[in-house]
Amino acid sequence: MKYFTILIVFFFLQGCEVSLISDEKASDLRNLEARILITTMGSGENATDYIALYLSDGKKQIINDNIKILLNDVPMILIVTHKPFYQKSSVYTTDELTQSAAYYFEIILPDGTKHPLAFIKPFKRNATFHIPKSVPINEDLTFTWKELNFSPNVEIWKSNGSLKTPSGSNRFSAAAIHYTIESASGSYTLPKSFYKDSLSLADYVHIRVSDVADGLMNDKLLQDSEITHTYEIEKTVLLLKESTDSAN
Repeated sequence: MKYFTILIVFFFLQGCEVSLISDEKASDLRNLEARILITTMGSGENATDYIALYLSDGKKQIINDNIKILLNDVPMILIVTHKPFYQKSSVYTTDELTQSAAYYFEIILPDGTKHPLAFIKPFKRNATFHIPKSVPINEDLTFTWKELNFSPNVEIWKSNGSLKTPSGSNRFSAAAIHYTIESASGSYTLPKSFYKDSLSLADYVHIRVSDVADGLMNDKLLQDSEITHTYEIEKTVLLLKESTDSAN
């Protein structure tokens, strides 16, 4: 029974997603990996930022209340989510969603010392996109842009509605089209043949326009540490089954 108990504890620790790193080791930047993801959704006055910082020992996440993260001198919030089988996930985030001109991250380690962690000043992207809200299913879908000062990537998905079971639930296909915009103004036309194949007929198309930039990390951190800023515009276009004017 004793050995059986030891085996249970061993396999539990092996499967655990949380690092058992001590406060002493966690006070050395060389033992830490930080991944910072900043996503700006929308443009202009309606733009909002979503910020997530993941801390690990390079293999497993670190959950330690004695490690504090500051963003532009404001403490970030450590959120720990409990999952099945005693698993956990953690992220440092902020409830401030307004866009900033620059992002400076600092870390306070368990020994009380404060260190610069990361910095990024996103390039100011200008973009005006016109993507229709809907389009008749028997017509091509065209969206336009102007005043672009960068080259974003475009990904396009479609819902997979089964022709055999039309009442069944829809799901997205894998991103079927990848396109890079290289002009300050222009248009892209998605042919109506994209909506349908031998097995499915789409109910809607999802379009994502994005651009990613990297920032600076403290070089004492583990080598896979990174900070990225992603600019995103997403739109779902409804495919109308009857030939009516598209709503814009």
